[in-house]
Amino acid sequence: MMNIEWDIIFRVINNKAQDADQEKFDAWYKHSNAEQKEFIQKIKAFYAEENMEEIKFTSTQINSQWEKQYQRINGKQYIIPHLLRYAATIALLISLCVVAYFVYDSNVSKNQIVSGSKQAVLTLPNGNQYDLSAPIEKILETKTVKVENKSNQLVLEKKQVKNIAQIEYNTIDVPRFGEYKLKLSDGTIVYLNSLSSLKFPFVFGENSREVYVKGEAYFEVAHNRNKPFIVHCNNTSIKVLGTEFNVRAYSKDITKATLVQGKIELKTEDNTCPKVILKPGEQGIVIRNNIEITKADILSVIAWKTGHFFYEDESLDFIMNELSMWYNFKVKYENPKLKQLKFYVYIDRNDDFKKVISKFELTHKVKITIKGETVIIGSGKK
Repeated sequence: MMNIEWDIIFRVINNKAQDADQEKFDAWYKHSNAEQKEFIQKIKAFYAEENMEEIKFTSTQINSQWEKQYQRINGKQYIIPHLLRYAATIALLISLCVVAYFVYDSNVSKNQIVSGSKQAVLTLPNGNQYDLSAPIEKILETKTVKVENKSNQLVLEKKQVKNIAQIEYNTIDVPRFGEYKLKLSDGTIVYLNSLSSLKFPFVFGENSREVYVKGEAYFEVAHNRNKPFIVHCNNTSIKVLGTEFNVRAYSKDITKATLVQGKIELKTEDNTCPKVILKPGEQGIVIRNNIEITKADILSVIAWKTGHFFYEDESLDFIMNELSMWYNFKVKYENPKLKQLKFYVYIDRNDDFKKVISKFELTHKVKITIKGETVIIGSGKK
C-alpha cells in the first residue's frame, strides 16, 4: 500500500502543490481504496465549509496534533511517523478534520462555543478543596467513611460506626458548563446540574438525613422509613422516605419540586403556610410563602439528568438562558421581542453548538450568528 506525506495532501487541497507534489498525490490517489478517497473528499468539503483554504500549518503543528489525536483515541503512547498511514482506523483519519479545525488559528479555538463537561469542586469542613475533574481517585479515608472519586462520580462509603460525635457538612460546587453525580453514604444518588451546589455530611446522624441545595438537583433517595431524608433550599424543606424527585432553586424567591415517583412532603421553613403532599407527576412551586401545585411535564423537567434538553412551547429567552449554563456563550438580541418567541425543541447535551442553533433556524423564526463567544439572534425569513 502506497503512503503519502500529509504535507503533500494539504498542499494539494489548498491548491499550493508543485508539479512533483501533484504527481505523487495523483499516484497515491489512483491506488487508494474507496474509503481513502471518501476521506479526502471529506477533508476538502470541510475546508471549503470552514473557509480554510488560506490556512497555513507547519510540519511541527501537523505532527504534534496528529500524535495527540492518535493517543487520545487509542489511550496509548505511539511514535507517529510523517506518513499518513491508512492502517490507522477510518475514525482516526476523519478525526484529522477536527485536528485541522483546532490548530489553524489559536484565536478561533479560544472563542469556540463548546458543551459542558463533568466537573465539580469538593470543599471539606477544614477548607481543603479537591478538583473532581482531576485524575484523582481516593480522596480520604477516616474511621467513619471512605471517599473516592470514580468515573466522574463522588462515592461515599460509610463504615460500621454506631455513634457520630459531630456532623460536619461538606460542599460540592458545580460551575457553569458543568454537571456531576455523587452517591451519599446512605446510598442516595444525587445528580447536580450546572451552577448548583450541595451541602452534605459524609455520614448522617441517627435520626435524619439532611442536605442543602442551591441550583438544580435530582435525587434518587435510598429508602429508610426510620430516618427521613430532608432537602433544604431557600425557604423550603422537602421531606421524603424513599423516592425520586427533582428540585430547582436557582432563584432565591422560587423553589420547584417535581415528583417522579414515591411521595414527598413540601413545606416552608417558617411554617407560614400548610404543608402539602405531592403525588407522582405533580410539581410544587414555592414562591415566598405560598405553595402552588401543578401538573408537571416530567420529560421536560428531568431531561437534563438524562443528558438532554427538552422544551415544549417555551420562550426563546428561557431556552437560551438554560443553554448558556451548559454551552459557553453570551446571548444578544437584535430585537427584544424575539425573546418571547415560543419553541418546541429537543437537544442532546453533547451536540455540537452549530447543530443546536440549526434547530432554531429551521423554523425560519430567527437567524443566529456566532461571533466569538457571543450568540447574536436576529429575525428569520418571513
